[in-house]
Formats: sequence, structure tokens, C-alpha cells
Amino acid sequence: MNLSELQPVSTWHKRDAVAASLRQLALKLGPGTRMPRVRELGRTLGVPMATLDQVLRILEEGGVIVRRQRSGIFVANQRPRWIGLAFGDNLLKDPASSFLSLFLESCRKRATAGGEQFSCFIDVAKTSDGVNPDLADAIAHGKLDGVLAVTLCDEQEAWLRKQNLPVVALGPKKTWPHRVVLDGGQLTELAISELKSKGCNTVGVLAPVQGHIRFFRQALKRLNMESSETWIICGDPMESNNEERGIKAALDFLRRNGGKSLPDGMVITDDIMARGVCAAFVRKGIKLGKTIKIASHANRGSWALAEWERNLILCEYDPGEIAEAMFLMLENLINKNDIDIQPAYVRAHVRRPLPEANSQQISE
Repeated sequence: MNLSELQPVSTWHKRDAVAASLRQLALKLGPGTRMPRVRELGRTLGVPMATLDQVLRILEEGGVIVRRQRSGIFVANQRPRWIGLAFGDNLLKDPASSFLSLFLESCRKRATAGGEQFSCFIDVAKTSDGVNPDLADAIAHGKLDGVLAVTLCDEQEAWLRKQNLPVVALGPKKTWPHRVVLDGGQLTELAISELKSKGCNTVGVLAPVQGHIRFFRQALKRLNMESSETWIICGDPMESNNEERGIKAALDFLRRNGGKSLPDGMVITDDIMARGVCAAFVRKGIKLGKTIKIASHANRGSWALAEWERNLILCEYDPGEIAEAMFLMLENLINKNDIDIQPAYVRAHVRRPLPEANSQQISE
């Protein structure tokens, strides 16, 4: 059988990558089709037989494949699952942010790879009780097998928790028993570590929420780095646009420090806030990467910070990893598999700089 559809798996989360590859292969082969033998799959994917057997068991429990003794592995005959994504309109408030479009595209690809149908519901279209009527109708008529929830309003969140339906949420709220969390503590520590490796001895932070300030203080202690209270600033909570919050926070930062006693480095925990900070600093004659080094949150595939990218350290989350973690957890819930109710954490990775020929150093 032609195995050209499969590629060796080299990522650190091999089980998830193998599962995604086999789902895609099953989808392309079609229901009832015989799949390659186990040894062929293991050799082509480059994974141990124990890992492959674990993935095949998960796929069989999920109704993707059927293993028949002495006959082989076959693509199961199944109706497609219907997965809904319900998200809040606050994701639309920062026009420079591309997280939503990147995440939606990752979800669409993941649903297609898994042979699932995928629908989106935004909570701007509300009834008097705060519920999106299209979402309510889909659940009432049994059109959805599970829901992914992202930054919903309080009313819709409370309503969704009462429905007899598997739900996986994105975010740290403990009201959701099954959730995927962006590891803000790990991102902050990664950012400080990168600044330290670039020779920074003192570090400040600009953050949109107080929780990020707490992560910063904890990471400083672990890494034995120094800061000052005048270098620790939380953005104005009354400002809904994060780019404007970044501009105001940067100007407040410079006012507090007189433009002189600046730290060697700075951590910014929101990419759109970082846009405002970079723009404000450059207008004030501060050379990014020289006068002060900046390590910022980012999203893989986003161009939000492209104008200053060569002069920044970008610690990015991958929307594809977020979508994969949420889909896997939701599929396990739908299949009634025993899963750990502890949240799944998505870690940040450092984006390596583009080659000189493909980027401009604009801040100077």
C-alpha cells in the first residue's frame, strides 16, 4: 500500500502527532478501507510499537478505525461528529490581533483531519437570557456532539455548563472542569530566561492583567534576577484596546523612570499591547534591542509584531497546538474515555529570528 501520505514524526508530542497523521490517512482512504499493517505504520512514522499501539487503541475507541484479528486495521464506518466552537465577541475588539483567525483555521484543519463537521457560534447574537440562539437551537436538536468554549460572556458560560453536553474551555477558569490553559507562568519564565541569556541583569514587565505580574515576580525569584517596582506596570483596565493600553503603559513607564534609569530588558505578556509599547518607545527615540531588550508574547503565524520582529524576542503559542489539545480532550469526553480532570497546559516556544534578507530593522 502507498504510504506517501505519512511522514516520520519528529515533534516532542509524538502521540498526538501520530494520531493526527493516522486520522488524516483514514479520512483520505474512506470508510471500510484497509489501512497499512502495524509494522509498516511504525516504520514509516518512526515511532515505537508501544506508542503506535496506544494511538491505535485511542483511535479505535473514538470510532475512527476498527482492528480485526488476523485481518488488519480498517477505517470505521461512522457518521461524522459535529463540533461547535462558541467564542466571545471580545476576541474581535483588537483589530491588530490575528489570534482568532489563526485559531479558527487551526480548528477547521483539525476537524477536517478528524473527519468532523465544524461550526462557529459567536455570542454577540444573544437572546434576552444571554444565549446565542443558533447555539441553543443546535444543542436542542442534537446537532452537536461537543463544544469548544473560548472567552464566553458570563450568561452564555453559565447556560452552557447546564447543558448535557461535553464542553472543553480555553482558559484558567476553574468553573470549567475540562479546560486547556495557556501556560502564562512558563511563558513569563521563558521570556526572562531569554533576556538573561542576552546579558540582561535587570528586567521590567508590562502586562494587561495582575495575574501576569504574579507570574513575573515568581519567575524573577527562581531565576535570581532583579527588578524595581517602577519597572512593573499593569495596563489600564478601563482601556479595552490593548494597543492603546500598551501606548499608555509605555508612556507611564517612561514617566516613572524619567527616561533614564531603564532596566536592561522588559517582558510584555500580550502581543497587541507590545505593538503599542514598541510604537511609543520608537517615537521617544528608544532603540529596541539596544537601549532596551524586549521579550514579548506572540502567536505563531501572526504578523502583529512584524514591524519590530528582528529587534524582539518572541515567545509564542501555537494556535495549532491549542486546537489539537482542545479537540483531543473533547473527543475523549465524547467517547467517554477516562481522562484526567486536570487542565492541559500549552507551552510557549521562542520564535527564532528571520534571515536578514527577509526582514527590516525598522526601529533605528
